[in-house]
Amino acid sequence: MNWEHHFRNMSRHEVGFGGILLADNLRAVNDYFHRTQAITPQAQKLASDWSAWWIETGDPDNYMWLVPDEVWDEARNRRLAFDRANAITPQEKQQVETVARTGMTTETQQGEADRRDPMTGEYHVPPANPPLMKRWWFWPVVGVSTGLLLPKALRFLIPIP
Repeated sequence: MNWEHHFRNMSRHEVGFGGILLADNLRAVNDYFHRTQAITPQAQKLASDWSAWWIETGDPDNYMWLVPDEVWDEARNRRLAFDRANAITPQEKQQVETVARTGMTTETQQGEADRRDPMTGEYHVPPANPPLMKRWWFWPVVGVSTGLLLPKALRFLIPIP
């Protein structure tokens, strides 16, 4: 084992959920998506969506210090959706639902409160922030700053005698 690499990786990611590295948990879910065969077309689409999400958001290497809890919750929701779509028989579907609602979670293993919805087994993930240009305050700030800077820029470009 390359210990230098190991400790360097540990220092890059914050520890969350009572000492369990979120980065390791995310990598385990990513490994699960790559190891598990998608049987149904919906499961195949979810696996493909996972790959795109992993590259953009889920990969812990995308984060400098702290992997947000929302990323971990979204990964768990995506895995649950994949498992639901991949279950074919009624027994498999019932097993997936039972584990989703009553199975052991990271939080319950640490003695913390269970944060998932007791009816669906999913985690609440707040909606993503809109892009900067779609936020309500962006264009007024651009307008005001342009109004303040444009006269100075014009004086610099067009010298007045």
